[in-house]
Amino acid sequence: MFVLQLINIMNQLWILNNHDLSVLTFNCLQTGDKRGFIEMITDAETLKEIQGSAINAFKKSIINGWLKQHNPSTKNFLKAIDNFSNSCAAYSVATYILGIGDRHNDNVMVKYSGHMFHIDFGKYLGDAQMFAGIVNRDRSPMLFTQDMFYVINQGTEASGRFQEYIDKCCRAFQILRENYNMFLTIMELVTLIIYLIISLFFSLYKMIDSYIPGLNKAAIQFVYKNLMMESSDDEAREQFTKFEYLK
Repeated sequence: MFVLQLINIMNQLWILNNHDLSVLTFNCLQTGDKRGFIEMITDAETLKEIQGSAINAFKKSIINGWLKQHNPSTKNFLKAIDNFSNSCAAYSVATYILGIGDRHNDNVMVKYSGHMFHIDFGKYLGDAQMFAGIVNRDRSPMLFTQDMFYVINQGTEASGRFQEYIDKCCRAFQILRENYNMFLTIMELVTLIIYLIISLFFSLYKMIDSYIPGLNKAAIQFVYKNLMMESSDDEAREQFTKFEYLK
């Protein structure tokens, strides 16, 4: 619920700055300890379902073919590609800024319309998914696969489409940097509101200690660091585009 609220705030900042990235989220309401309601998104499948098998997972064109199957007309297919590229850029930036971990093909979904979105936000703000208790299982701060690249680039040959995608990511990142005071202030308010809501069900001490790991003042510093606010715009862009998923 907390992560979705923050993604929605990011989306509003992007829209206010004329950078609509076709962000799709879903409603979530907690009603008790590990209980609540989550909105069902129809006409969507996980990457695992799209890939179908371990063999298909290595086919670079698998998502592209799936989108063509559900968008047989050229007009709809081109729109689906645009929706995929935009939403992929949005979630790449959002998951990096918020330190969303445990990303794999069961935690990413795509609608027939091309809108890509993430689900299952149990690991966030630096609470990484560990292997054997010591190794971070998330090898990259963002999930970006070869089959995602294939859709955005429309093939494996070099083209300007992927550079446009990088520019979308960097613009989204820059907007959050430009509005970091507003974003972090709202983040603090959302944190406080959720504290108050959840405290209706639990003691405040237990909530801070175990029920919502990472939801504390350190979260603000985590986001501030990921926004690279100590760096210039050029330095931040250069560092941001060094991540493996952009190569």
